[in-house]
Amino acid sequence: MRKRLTPFCTMSENLKYVLTLTIICFITASLLAGVYLLTQPTIIEQKEREEKLALKEVFPEAGYFEPQLKDGQTLYFKAYSSADKKMLLGYTFRAQAQGYSSDIETMAGMNREGKITAIRILAQNETPGLGANIAEVKALKTFWQAIKEFFAGQQEAGELAGEPWFCAQFKGKKIRDLIVVNTPTEKNIQAVTGATISSEALTDSVREKAEEILRDEQ
Repeated sequence: MRKRLTPFCTMSENLKYVLTLTIICFITASLLAGVYLLTQPTIIEQKEREEKLALKEVFPEAGYFEPQLKDGQTLYFKAYSSADKKMLLGYTFRAQAQGYSSDIETMAGMNREGKITAIRILAQNETPGLGANIAEVKALKTFWQAIKEFFAGQQEAGELAGEPWFCAQFKGKKIRDLIVVNTPTEKNIQAVTGATISSEALTDSVREKAEEILRDEQ
């Protein structure tokens, strides 16, 4: 004959399960918090290193970048020729916008005349094969053509160095010309085929942030 559980026994069993789960959750949360505290300095150091590399990539002529702060947040950087800050070359900044399926974060450089020196995509999670192609390295010519032009001193930016072709279009562009078009262009920015939204989001974010900085610096 099966023993019948009393309500008290059932409640005791449930309480035991609840306490067991609570203890497991507490231990797990404590372990995760401990791992986070241990790895946080490394994560911060890695982010700072990546930021320095990105700053130098978008403004290679600069030798010193001075953050411009407001309420503890970095708005942009002033790019100087050296740490003595005697010669201001321009500015570097982060730009962010909502693309088709993700936030697109970009680092950009701009000289004092309002021309883009270069951009680098820091983060994006757009649709593979479409919006993600803003970070695609596209072969604009054959390998042997690129090698021949390189040794002849005719290499175009980004074509041999592995720079995404979409980003390479920004070099030397005035900020007022950062407008996306769907046809090949020398003046503006050609959209990635099938990814106009992503192309416009990135381009608009860079232009708007650049315009904001120039207004602040006037």
